[in-house]
Amino acid sequence: MRQAWTVIAVAALLAGLAQGALGQTEPPQPIEQRLAGFADRMRLSLSMASVAVFSPTVSDAHGQAQRLIALLRGDARDGIPGLVAEAALFADWIGSRPFDPEPRRVLLGAATNVQALLRLALDAAIAANRDRALDNATQDLLRVYAYLVAAWGKPIDGVVVPGLETLLRGFGVAVTA
Repeated sequence: MRQAWTVIAVAALLAGLAQGALGQTEPPQPIEQRLAGFADRMRLSLSMASVAVFSPTVSDAHGQAQRLIALLRGDARDGIPGLVAEAALFADWIGSRPFDPEPRRVLLGAATNVQALLRLALDAAIAANRDRALDNATQDLLRVYAYLVAAWGKPIDGVVVPGLETLLRGFGVAVTA
């Protein structure tokens, strides 16, 4: 029952945030609002991945992996973009705007990093969904979590890969993980 509510909540959140986003290079709302919504969905994915690694059975791990796949991939039939497609939208949007060279390089690099790391997270979630052993699925779900943390761009042991946090700061969006 709890999992059904999680799926319903995720679907409602995605539907509300996704209106008209696929196939467009111009976000339908200000970039700051899109980034804030994206950050909320990223936070949700981080929470989901952190719970997923504690799945008690391989069946539970598969269910968690499927929810992560849905969040990362989205559903084109229902017009719900995944986080990967949304990250591509940001990269395209930044690339088409007349920013000064240095801010453009930083912002475009961060958006590209987010997109690449989310693709890796999606691949790891797909692998977790295919694994037949719980230990293997857990390892893949740990990779999903690690890629999501890296995509957020939080400093880890002093090392920062520019990611979502760089984009949020660059556009003045006050959202914290």
